[in-house]
Order: sequence, then C-alpha cells, then structure tokens
Amino acid sequence: MSESARTCDGSHLKTICLDRSFSNFTFVEQFIGECVALRRIFSQARRTGCHTLVIEAIDNADDIIRENADLERHPSVGPLQNVQTFRLSFFTLPFTENLLPTDLNDSNFIGYAVVRKVQAISGWNRIWTYESVIRPERIANNFIRRTPVWQCRILGRNLTICGYLYAQQNAVTNCCAHVAIRSAAASFAPRNILYQEMNALIGGYAGPGLTTNQMVQILEHAGASCFVGSFDVSSSTDPAFEIPFQKYIYGSIESGYPAIIFFGVGGHGEYHAIPAIGHTFNQDNWVPRAERGYFSIGERIQYIPSESWLSMFICHDDNFGSNYCIPRHYLHTGSETACQECKSGTDKKAHQACVCYVIGTFPAAVKINPVAAEAIGADFLFELKNHIPADGNEWITRLARTADRHKLVLRPILVTPEEYSSHLAAVRGWSGAQISKPLLNALENLTDEWFWLVELSVSELFAANKRKIGEVLIRATVEYDSQRPFDSFVIARLPGYFALYNENTANFAFVPSGVEDHVELFGQEENKEVS
Repeated sequence: MSESARTCDGSHLKTICLDRSFSNFTFVEQFIGECVALRRIFSQARRTGCHTLVIEAIDNADDIIRENADLERHPSVGPLQNVQTFRLSFFTLPFTENLLPTDLNDSNFIGYAVVRKVQAISGWNRIWTYESVIRPERIANNFIRRTPVWQCRILGRNLTICGYLYAQQNAVTNCCAHVAIRSAAASFAPRNILYQEMNALIGGYAGPGLTTNQMVQILEHAGASCFVGSFDVSSSTDPAFEIPFQKYIYGSIESGYPAIIFFGVGGHGEYHAIPAIGHTFNQDNWVPRAERGYFSIGERIQYIPSESWLSMFICHDDNFGSNYCIPRHYLHTGSETACQECKSGTDKKAHQACVCYVIGTFPAAVKINPVAAEAIGADFLFELKNHIPADGNEWITRLARTADRHKLVLRPILVTPEEYSSHLAAVRGWSGAQISKPLLNALENLTDEWFWLVELSVSELFAANKRKIGEVLIRATVEYDSQRPFDSFVIARLPGYFALYNENTANFAFVPSGVEDHVELFGQEENKEVS
C-alpha cells in the first residue's frame, strides 16, 4: 500500500492511441461518464502533443482508501457499493501495441489525472478528478513560476512532472476551498497534504465551506506565510477599496507562489474559491496608457504598477478544469449598488463575480507583503533619484523626467540572494555591458533568506522589451519599521551606479556598476533562465 495515488503501483488496464480519429468526448463518456474537468485535461494533453494514454486501476492507494473511509462515515453517504479509481497518464510517445515501461521517460511524460467514480448504497454517487498535474504549455505570454515537481509511478516506472496540482472536490468531505489549498500548499509542503489532515487541523469539517481563517491555518501548517486582502462589502466602510485586489494576487504569482481568490456565485450568497497560479502578459495593453491606473503613496509618489500589463490570471477551477485564463477585470469588488448595476436582475446579496477575499501565499520567513514591498521600494527609489550623480547619463535624465510625470513602472518580485546574484551576472546593458565582477563577488555575501526585488522601468521599455533601468533590494524577512526605514534597505541599482546606504553618515554612497543603460527584467535574461 502506498500513500499517494501518484506513486502507488497500479494494475495496468490498457494503453490507448489518442491519434485521430480517437474522440476525447466519446472516450470520457463511455469510460467514466460525464466529467467536464476530465474532458478539459484531455484537451490540454492533446494540445501538448499527446499520442499515448496509459490507464491503470489504483484503488489500493492509501489516500484513496482514507477518502473512502471518510465518505462512508459521512451521514449523507454511508457504505460504498461501487468504487473505481483510475490513473490516466499522457505521453507524447508515439503509440505502439508493445509499449514497455522503459519507453517512458520524463521528456515524453505530459502528465496524469486520477479520476474517481463512486456509488454508495444510499444512492449517493459522484464522478470527479481527484487530482491531476499537466505540464504547462510553452506559450510565450504565459508566466507560471516555480512550478512544483511531482514524483509519479507509471507502469512500475518512476517519473517526474512539473506543474501545479489540480483537483476537484467530492462536495461531501471537502469543498472548493480544500482543493484550492492543495494547489497552493504544494509550493511549501514537502508532500501532498491530505484532506483528512486539513480537517483535523480545523477540528473537523462541517461544511459547506471553510473560512479564510481556517484556510490560513492550514496553509501556515504547510509552511506558508499568508497575506489576506479583505474586500467584503458587508464589513467595509469604503466601497472603493484603497488597494486593488489584483495587487495581492500579482505579488504572489509573479513571485512564483499561488494566490486564492474568493468571489460570489449564484443568487444565494454562496462563494467560490479558486487558486491563481500564473498570469498572461499583454505587451500591447491599452489600459496603462488610457486609464489613470497609477498607484499613490501619499501625495509625493505616484507610479504605474507592472500588473497593469497583466491580461489574464491563470487559474484552476474545480468545476471546469485546470489552467483557465480569467480576464483581469472580469472579477471585481464593489458595493451592493455597484453589483446591482453590473449584474442587473440578480439578488443584491449575492454579489455575483464580486471578490470578497484574496489570500496571497509566500514562504514562512517572509514578513512583508507584496503591496507593502512595492510601496517601500517606491519610497526608496524616489528618494534615490534625487541623489544619484547625473554625469550626463541620458537614462538618469529620463528616469527623473518619467518619475516627475508619474509614469515610472514598478514590479515587485520575491527572490533569494542566489537568484539575485545569478540575475545580475546574466543581464546585459543595451550596449552589451555587464555588471562589474567585483560587485558581483561582493553580492555573494548577502545573508538574508529572502528579498523583495522592486524593479523600476519605463512603460515602453517594460512592455516592448521586458527591460528595466534599475531596482531596489529590500529585506523581506524583517518587518518594516517606518522609524528606521533603512534597516530594510539592502542595495539599489540605477543607471551607472549601485547605491549603498551609510548608517554613520545617513547618506548614500554611489559605486559605478558598469552598466549605463537598461537591462533585462528578472526572469527575462537573454543568457540564462531564472525559474
């Protein structure tokens, strides 16, 4: 008996060719029954070049046995009559009648889906996707970072797959919030957290859903630090909400950690939770130019957040499937009156498609949320631009002019010291210049576990070239103290210089960097890939 439906030895049932004229619809309907999410998974596999499907029975997996026991204890289910659990594994490998386990490897493994069909003597029955991981598609404008690596066992052969886990609720012993947690927690826990463990942590699941506090409790147990944005109109006195909910999501997913979104559905005050795992980027987005989408810190500092170019959130939805794109402005916050105007004819208590909470997740050591990090970084950068030596550098002039016009673009992203050092070693100025080697060597002495890297750019440079003119590095593992702000400051880089803060003189020292113009954004280096 094995703990996981992914890693247990299964009983091989059949191997199927998925080439035309194979029909995904016909197969799903005849093999398992109506399951929209499974059809979605087949479509994703086909788009990724799948040719071969391996089907195994895995009712002996430990987590499946535990879920069966939970279902039988539930008063609405009771003793189970018919239980079927299958692991479907997808491969780009050309189909052959004599497929051998040695033919399977990580390079031709697209992913898997564990699908369940369960009937109880009471009449309760359900078909659902217990879990699935499908390799992310290589689409240029899709950004999904830090994808977890999963160990799998197919036909007795050990394989690995990268991707964010997707799951559906069974609607009895778990709900949409549980499966959203499974997707998010995988970034922190060394193993998959079972539903039974989640429910034990909160003292037992009574339904019909989980509170945000319960979800935070489970995620923190998995090793996450959570930042909750509340946009519940029933408890807010400001219907406009000072901070857009998108900023909480963006700070998480841009750093490579999922966020969870709660929004209203139906007409009965019900809410749905989905995990956001990535985003799309639209270089030609009209909104940042046409809309005054600036973010303000007091009266002195205004800038354009980099998430203004975010076009879609990439999300899992346990009702419909994995890796769906949701337009950035489809979900919204607002007062009951606003909900009535945009959802004419619905019960105003429902707040359909209206976001009420967002949970951003980060490693446990992180003490500063992305919204605060962006604001702190902006404060440092706007201060620095008044002190940096001009030296006739045209990019310093452009920086100051753009800042004065409130059109600088800021992008916060969480990095380790090793990631930042590797980034600086890989970037090149527009003229091909590199960061000074002695400075790179000095940066190897950074000791903090996590930093917020707040990048600084100009609209056209950021959108068209994915490049920046500077950045500031701030400590993410200590709480920000407005009385001693420079305790959080580590280093900054602006055109031509690195800026260091001297505590004794309370002044900045500027050291030539070797690069006078702009370089690639973090994660967009032309000489290497940063995960």
